[in-house]
Amino acid sequence: MVYEEYVEAGISRLVAVYHSNFPESVGPVRSMRPMDKNIMGSYLGPLVFSGAQPGFISQNRSAGIFQISQDLGDYGFYRKSGRSAPHNLHAYPEDLLEQSGDTTTPPAQWAFAYPDAGATAQVQGRDVSSVAIIMSGWAHPGWNWDASSGTWLRTEWDAPHVTMDGTQLYATNIVIMRVDITYNRSGGGASVPETMLAGRSGSGTLISGSKAVDITWSKGSNVTDKIVYKTADGKEVSLMPGNTWVELVPNSGSVTIN
Repeated sequence: MVYEEYVEAGISRLVAVYHSNFPESVGPVRSMRPMDKNIMGSYLGPLVFSGAQPGFISQNRSAGIFQISQDLGDYGFYRKSGRSAPHNLHAYPEDLLEQSGDTTTPPAQWAFAYPDAGATAQVQGRDVSSVAIIMSGWAHPGWNWDASSGTWLRTEWDAPHVTMDGTQLYATNIVIMRVDITYNRSGGGASVPETMLAGRSGSGTLISGSKAVDITWSKGSNVTDKIVYKTADGKEVSLMPGNTWVELVPNSGSVTIN
């Protein structure tokens, strides 16, 4: 699963959640933001990063978030040749897992439908083929339905968004959450945007396969509370089995689904 969040100057950052299958290495590993604990907290797993304002590290520790970072002296990180810093820091997930202290399976964040046809969007949704998101003047992610692969293909500014080997990023499910942004000045450095999740609620859209349905979301006041997604009739949603991207779109931005 991947969460896309709004950060400084309106650019976006990706928070990747590796759950069942670990690649040999992951990266680039970048700095932590104050709202990341509200994502990783509900998984009860380690938050891996490189660099952060001291106050945010302390806040995570106080909230019970297990942190793994090159800057804290943890191991498993390396510099990848052919790229310049800070975009060349990668890590070996197996080494990170050894340091996590607790390998208990994290709580389920949502239900998955078996068979696929039972997923909420498949049952209640409307047909869609494209998603255009404007998070800010600097972040324009998008998604296009690819019927041949049965997945959504990701774009940035209408160009394919690809991995280092040229593979276009894809998703089975897309969860769009409309969120409030505030500026956090408690880290000890410059103020940074923070997506407000804990103790909040809002609207959104769930897309599974080629269908979309309107939803609401809510999260309890604790960082360890999971985000609950419901349809208009108050029932919790189910997703199609597969990878999922969660788009945390500021209310000041826009989402166009066709």
